[in-house]
Amino acid sequence: MVYAEYLELGRLQFFKAANDPEPHAFAFQHVTAEFHLRYIAACFYDEVLSVRSKLTALGRSSTTMDQAIVGADGSLRAIARVIVVRSQGDGALPWTDGQRERLAPLVVAPNEAARS
Repeated sequence: MVYAEYLELGRLQFFKAANDPEPHAFAFQHVTAEFHLRYIAACFYDEVLSVRSKLTALGRSSTTMDQAIVGADGSLRAIARVIVVRSQGDGALPWTDGQRERLAPLVVAPNEAARS
């Protein structure tokens, strides 16, 4: 499903831009624990799209992100809520203090995420 791939790329770019202070293979090393997608309208080959991502909650070892796929004309194509968990090997790890310092300022209330 191409929508899920667009959203994953958006999450990876979001976390990369947040500048993880810990050295890992990718920024804020995590796994997707839950993924809820609502299809709204079709996306087409070669169409210019953007993925908008906002953190709406930060837990001990998880974070919740609301995302949207938007067309160049501003039309909404899909929305998603994703919960990711910081991971290493077989288990979850709490966010480090340095990671919390980077992520906490990026958390917005879910109702404000919908307005942006």
